[in-house]
Amino acid sequence: MSGAVDGKGDERAVKLRHVAAEPLSADVQGELRESGDDPNEDLGAQFLMSTWPTPTPAVRAEVDKLCQMLTHKLVPIAAYDIDGLIIPPGDYVHKLPGAVVEARFTLCHVKIGGTHYYSADIAQLD
Repeated sequence: MSGAVDGKGDERAVKLRHVAAEPLSADVQGELRESGDDPNEDLGAQFLMSTWPTPTPAVRAEVDKLCQMLTHKLVPIAAYDIDGLIIPPGDYVHKLPGAVVEARFTLCHVKIGGTHYYSADIAQLD
């Protein structure tokens, strides 16, 4: 098995991932180049691509390239603390491990040759 389903032995688990950035349309890219605005400024300073935490200097360099190109917008995880406040990206690795999440997703299965491939698209996280 490959793709969204993982596990060892008889145990199986669905792997979920979050796409952290999505491409902007050419029109929006042009508007941002003219204005010089950050596509995430409406979310606050903690959600700017320029302040997004990265695990390595190499990843930071790639994120910085995206910042300069103005081709993508960040898609923060809609995660909230116990008080209902959104968890900023810099706190994801400290506050989210072990979190219980209700995930609604679509699961797609394809068999190619003798291998089963699965992919899952997240519809909603609660």
